[in-house]
Formats: sequence, C-alpha cells, structure tokens
Amino acid sequence: MKKFFQMMPMLLAVLLSLTLQGCGDSDTTTTTSRDVMFLSLTNGSDGYELVKTDGTASGTMMVSDLNPGAPNSMPRDFISYKGEIYFHAIDGSNGDEIWKTDGTATGTEMVKNIWTGYGNSDPRELIVYNGELYFRASNDTDGSELWKSDGTAAGTVMVKDIKSIGGSSPANFTVYNNLLYFRATDDSHGYELWVTDGTDTGTHMVKDIANGTLHGYPIDMKVFNGLLYFRADDGIHGYELWQSDGTTDGTVMTADINNGSASANLGNFRTTANGLYFTADDGSGQAFWKLDLSGFLSRISAATFTDSIADDNGILYFGGELNDGRELWISDGTAAGTTQIMDIYPGVGTSGAPNSSYPREFTLLNNLVLFTANDGTNGTELWKTDGTEAGTAMVKDINPAGGSYPFEFEVLNNEVYFSANDGTHGYELWKTDGTEAGTVMVSDFNPGSGDSFSAD
Repeated sequence: MKKFFQMMPMLLAVLLSLTLQGCGDSDTTTTTSRDVMFLSLTNGSDGYELVKTDGTASGTMMVSDLNPGAPNSMPRDFISYKGEIYFHAIDGSNGDEIWKTDGTATGTEMVKNIWTGYGNSDPRELIVYNGELYFRASNDTDGSELWKSDGTAAGTVMVKDIKSIGGSSPANFTVYNNLLYFRATDDSHGYELWVTDGTDTGTHMVKDIANGTLHGYPIDMKVFNGLLYFRADDGIHGYELWQSDGTTDGTVMTADINNGSASANLGNFRTTANGLYFTADDGSGQAFWKLDLSGFLSRISAATFTDSIADDNGILYFGGELNDGRELWISDGTAAGTTQIMDIYPGVGTSGAPNSSYPREFTLLNNLVLFTANDGTNGTELWKTDGTEAGTAMVKDINPAGGSYPFEFEVLNNEVYFSANDGTHGYELWKTDGTEAGTVMVSDFNPGSGDSFSAD
C-alpha cells in the first residue's frame, strides 16, 4: 500500500487573476487573465520544480527550473503577498532560501540569500502580518530567529536576535489583536509565549509559563471569542488548556481538565463561530470537548476526532472513533447533535477490532464536504457528504484496481484540486466538481506511469 501521510506539499497557494503568457499553441503567444495555482511537481527529468496551473492540461506548465537539470529545487510553503507568490527553494548554489514569483520565469527570483553561500536559511512558517511577510530563518551567525520581509533584499531583515546562542526557533505564528504571537526560547527561559509588533523593542516574552529553563511549550494557538487559546505545560499540571489576552496577568490556565499533574493531552483544535473544539483526556480517556462563548467547558462526546472541518453554519465534520472504528461524524456543538453519519467500512477485521474508513482531507465545495475514505472494497478514494447517510457516497473510483489515495485538496474556481493515482499514470494532478463525470485528471505532467507528485 502506498504511504500517504508524509507526501510533499503541493496545492498551497492561489494567485488570483494572474496574467498568463504563452498559453496558446507554439506559434502564438496569448495573454489571458485566469486564477492560477502553484505546485511543486516533476516532469521526470527536471526534478521537483515550480509549476503553475489554471486547471487545464495546456495551462499546466513549469514556471522556472530553479535548480537546473535533474536536481530538485523543492519549492514549498507557498503564500500570496503583494500580488506575488512567496516560497522557499534550493537553486543549487545558495541553499534553501526565500523566493518570489509573479508566475513568469523572468519574474521568479530569490528575495535574499539570508545564509550566504551554500548554507540553508530554511525559511519556515511564512505568514503575512501588518503588511510584511514574517517567517523564521537562520543566517551564518545567529541561528534560527524571527525575520520579516517587504519583498526586497534590503527589506528582508531579522526582527530580533532573541537567543544569542543557538537560535530561538520561533514557531506557531498566530495573529491576535493586531500583534503576532509565537513560541520561542531565549537565553534564560525555555520555549514560552512571545509576541512582536515587528520591532526589536516590541518583541518580548508574554509570560514564563513554566518557570526558568523549563518549557511551557505553548502550541496549537487558536483565536476564539476575543482570546488566544493554546495548550501548554506549567510544570505542575501537565499539558492543559490555556488562554491569553496578551498580558502577563491575563495569560492563565483555562482549566485543569485532567486534575493534578497528569496531562489532558489536548489536540485537534478547531474553531467555529460558537465554539472551540478539541480532544482531551480528563482521566477517563480521550474524548471530544467544547469551550462555548460563555466560557463553559464540556465533554460533548466520548468519540475522539481528527481531520476536521467546519462549514459556514458552524457544523463540524470529522473523523470520529467510538464503536465502529474511525468513521465519518458530524457535530452541531451539542451532545445530542454529535453523531456518526455513516459506517463507511463496516464490520470487524481479522484482529477482532472494528474496521475503519479513516476519513480525512475534509474540504468544503459549495454545499458538500469532500474527503477521502476506504470502504474496504475500493480502497482509499474520493468521497462526498451533505451531512446525511443518504447523501454520503464515493464520488469516483479513480483507481479500479486499488485505492487512488487522493491527497492535498485545494479549491480553485468552484472545483477541488488534488493528487491521485489512477493505477496507470502515477500520482498526477486531478480536479473534481463533486460529480463522477466532473472528476478528471488535469495533466499527466510526468508522462506515463511516473509520479509528478512525491508519494513517499
């Protein structure tokens, strides 16, 4: 069976109304305005390089061979900023650095060689805040620190050298109350909650959650109901639910869900208009929890959940597990309204444990939720649901000889794009409008049975 948990990021950015040139036949240069998506693909000879698509075979093309020939440039972490797409890549001469593109070869360039020479600055966690692009990166002397860019080499600078030895490794960037919050460590403290306004003096630790060099390690930050929520460990209560209003005194543990020193092991955070949802263990096992607008915390179901999505009405779709293995569930935020939609893969396996369809990749498309699942007969394929059992069905058996393992869903122009393997062409770019007839391969970018996407 193909692995499908650690596949290469691909459909990660959309640049609207990009002017495309050269989309006609070989004798004609045409210029059209279309919505375009950027990917990291290989054609089998040039390595994984920067590719764009407008959803047609003729409009799926390499933008630039950044690392010429067979070596990979591995462009990834795409983000739209100032009408261009920013990402990081390796050109074979300068290591992994920050790049930008306007969708043309001549308009694709490295923004700055942060770590000079062959060293990798490894820009990560790109986020737009207050009109600038923020990320973490390493240079020759300071380790992994907080950086920002206005899109120019001169305007790409380190915000602050938070940790003088080894780097502060900032992560989990989240915008809240017009400031940028993140996790970092300095010379005197472990990984704690930090904030920046984009200046050296405006970058500081919010609170030392776990005293001294112990790690509070705030993670999974979510903004809900006017506060910043996350999980952290104060060294006394284990990992529990915390909240912050941006001040030291206002950064407190919300609740000791698993009383005492044991951790509640929170995870799978998801927000809707009416609740903050997550999984937690109060000592009786992992379950489905909700914090509502009044601040009331409740255990709404014994089911655990992963890979969730919420629609515009605050209805949550997720892969839940209770009695029938991991299956398709729905919740309106109440105990009574949290139920299994369908047991897609019924029965029990050879071990006696319930079979699981493992629904994941939840994506909204008009009035439907698309996802992947394994019904035990067709392998992992593309599915859809309207929230009812009758309205839940496989969209298309893309690989009749086994699962096509669709992954990396992204919406463009009322269609969902993804990678899948039909058993003939390898992992290629597909799209769907939610119907069987409208589920088609966009381009066999790596001709034949080879993969244009990484499937390892």
